[in-house]
Amino acid sequence: MLDATNEIKLLTGSSHPTLGRLIAERLDIEIAKTMSINDSNQETSVTIGESVRDEDVFILQSTAPGDINNGLMELLVMIHACRTASARRITAVVPNYPYARQDKKDRSRAPISAKLVADMLVQAGCNHVITMDLHASQIQGFFNIPVDNLLAEPSVLRFIREHLPLQDTAIVSPDAGGTKRVTAIADRLDRPFALIHKERPQPGVVGRMILVGDVRDKVAIIIDDAAQTVMDHGAREVVAIVTHGILSGKAVQTINESCLSQLIVTNTVPLGDKLERCPKIRIIDVSATIAESIRRTHHGESTSFQRHFGIDANIKGLLTASANIGGILGGLFSGHVVDKWGRKMGILISALIVLVSCILHSTSTTLGQFFVARILVGFAKAMDIASVPTYLVELAPPAHRGFVAGLYWACWLLGAIISSGVGYGARSVAGQWSWRIICICMAGPALSCIALLPFVPESPRWLMSRGQDEQALKVLARFHGGGDEEHPLVVSQFREIKEAISYEQDNKFETFIAWWKAFTAQKSNLYRGYIIMTLGIFEQTIGSSIITYYLSSVLSLAGITSQKEQFAISIGQNCVAFASALVGICIIDKVGRVPMLVGGTAFCAAVLACMAGLTADQTDNENGRNGIIAMVFLFQVGYSSTWTPLSFSYCAEVLNFTIRARGMAFYNIFTSSTGFFNQYVIPIGLANIKWRFYLVGICWNTLVTVVIFFTYLETKGLTLEQIDKRFQGVPRDQLDSIVEVYNGEKPILETEIVSKSEKDKDTKITV
Repeated sequence: MLDATNEIKLLTGSSHPTLGRLIAERLDIEIAKTMSINDSNQETSVTIGESVRDEDVFILQSTAPGDINNGLMELLVMIHACRTASARRITAVVPNYPYARQDKKDRSRAPISAKLVADMLVQAGCNHVITMDLHASQIQGFFNIPVDNLLAEPSVLRFIREHLPLQDTAIVSPDAGGTKRVTAIADRLDRPFALIHKERPQPGVVGRMILVGDVRDKVAIIIDDAAQTVMDHGAREVVAIVTHGILSGKAVQTINESCLSQLIVTNTVPLGDKLERCPKIRIIDVSATIAESIRRTHHGESTSFQRHFGIDANIKGLLTASANIGGILGGLFSGHVVDKWGRKMGILISALIVLVSCILHSTSTTLGQFFVARILVGFAKAMDIASVPTYLVELAPPAHRGFVAGLYWACWLLGAIISSGVGYGARSVAGQWSWRIICICMAGPALSCIALLPFVPESPRWLMSRGQDEQALKVLARFHGGGDEEHPLVVSQFREIKEAISYEQDNKFETFIAWWKAFTAQKSNLYRGYIIMTLGIFEQTIGSSIITYYLSSVLSLAGITSQKEQFAISIGQNCVAFASALVGICIIDKVGRVPMLVGGTAFCAAVLACMAGLTADQTDNENGRNGIIAMVFLFQVGYSSTWTPLSFSYCAEVLNFTIRARGMAFYNIFTSSTGFFNQYVIPIGLANIKWRFYLVGICWNTLVTVVIFFTYLETKGLTLEQIDKRFQGVPRDQLDSIVEVYNGEKPILETEIVSKSEKDKDTKITV
């Protein structure tokens, strides 16, 4: 972990500049200036052309056949030059580890040269090593510094799926030593596996080879030198896949004359003119995998997840957005489920889906399985959004509905703080458990929800819609009248809810098409639809996505690249957001919904304007960077104290009972669709137009402020049934504010209530 504000400094040796340029392009950085020359006496001299003091240095050197010793010596000199220049950390990126085959003492007086190379790298000043597909995993034990052994397997799998006839293939291991790795590829591709057994009469000499398995009429995908054996057993075609294409000696001539149809290699080793001399060679580009490993190393993120799945920038963006795909799909079903089986059942189903997702996440062996788990998370979120805000606004007393419903999204921020802490703690865990532990911890809140759900009541409005009036009255009395079923407010609300639900039940439609036609035929419903659609889009586009999902990019753009500093800012802004949300839910019922949304949006626009100015001119000095950090925190204050309490609660308020659950589901579709769009637009905007991207946000927020001020309906102090009347055109001054009644400022007239004694045996209150 780095303590100072620093940048990635990428240096490349002379052996493979092409790979260096590809990696630099993917990281969106320039290669540092270096010069390496060999003197007349064959000594290597290196000059670092720019300062690396206190920087995070990555030195790429992938040795080529015939030039391994010079390449290794150049790497050692470059490491030592950076150490004497006071680099903060030096990482050697060596995709093809030299002398990897000399990893054990298999005969008397044989050197373990791979161990010698490790010792030289450490003594030169190397702090970390990134390599790919080591010949033997035991080489990692030769180091007393961190070693990340990247796997080419994910890139190979992707290439096979995209370029080879998968249904007609068989995966072949060239010997018993490669069985474990090759069977893993066969299992992931769901293809048959075969093994070549080599009989060796003496070391280094192969007597005969025996194929175990069926390859007849298949395209055999094999590594190493056993192609003819596979062809002799009836294979239609043989394709060889090799991580490091070390084509030394007469290798090119041998490949051209062999029965191989293709030789597929990664670009970890420079091939020079061999590509022109051998038309059978095809290249798999692994620069994205190496670049992502460099980025994760620089930011202190887990590389085990990336190594396991081969994550690059494109896959990372799709992983982030896949939860929104689940949200869109879940929004199509969740409203119907919540209406039919109840609000509590929707919450239970959401928690159960999270548990299934947790199992899939934590046991993922393929990228496809992880994608499915992410989609399920989005599906669970859709069910949760259709259930919980609906449940809270229907259960809460009208005078405190804003506070109770606002707690919903505020608790998401508390969850963000907890998850950030778990993620930070898991960084110290070795291997794949560093990310699997995070996935397992997802089960905690879901299990708590399932355990506590039996002890909370169902929504009184849903109970009435199912004819359970007695139970509904008890719930209303418990939460609205201190347990007194004769309380005037309880009786008044019971009558009001009963009348509204009776009317809505008379106009109920069983099919979705009939419901949709009726929904769009009413002017009041079209107004509601306009609010939930625009609210869902506005909530995702006023700038919160930039601060929440791309905080690292925002801070890096401002010159703050230290992983420790970025993490501290992330935790701090989450804590500020949670505290601001608590303040917001305390004043929401006093200030009102529309004034808070208007004020919060205008405040966010002003903060984005300050961020644009500071990012454009002040990133090269400490005061400017501190100003940007202050703006990040101020943005969270403005957004979290206004939009966080209201984005879901206001949407649930403006919908009447019949359409509330389905309307919340549609709201989630809008937010998920906009979020999916954001997660592609924001990184592109920040990368290309940089600080000017904030100017787009400023103009958009100004437009949103105007739209909300002139078109949104105020709901403060009204019951849900009174809000429904407002949408039907009843003026506000003809409706009594329930807040005034609760505060004793206005009594309920006798003509407005019906005594409990007038209830019939089924507790149905009549006018």
